[in-house]
Amino acid sequence: MIARVARAFGRSPLAVAREPFAETAWAFAQLVTLERFDVLQRDGEGLTAASRAAIAFHEPKKLDAERRHFLARLNPSAMISVAAAKARARKLLASSAMADLTEGS
Repeated sequence: MIARVARAFGRSPLAVAREPFAETAWAFAQLVTLERFDVLQRDGEGLTAASRAAIAFHEPKKLDAERRHFLARLNPSAMISVAAAKARARKLLASSAMADLTEGS
């Protein structure tokens, strides 16, 4: 448990061993959960790929409809531009800095 938590968080096993056991156990449980979800996601992706291959061979028009549906969900116009993201980040940083300054008062 200690070795897996240390490796996952880029820390030394000794540093992890010195932490309270409850923190290490909680981190380990989170790692196990994430690993389980990763396996499920890979399995789902494999099943989706196999399904699409079958559709491509037997119902190519259905695959084209699925592609159009995917592109509609992607909707690039709904994506935020880099400039807008930077402006939002600056605004958040400025408001955070103001909050830090007013907390000390």
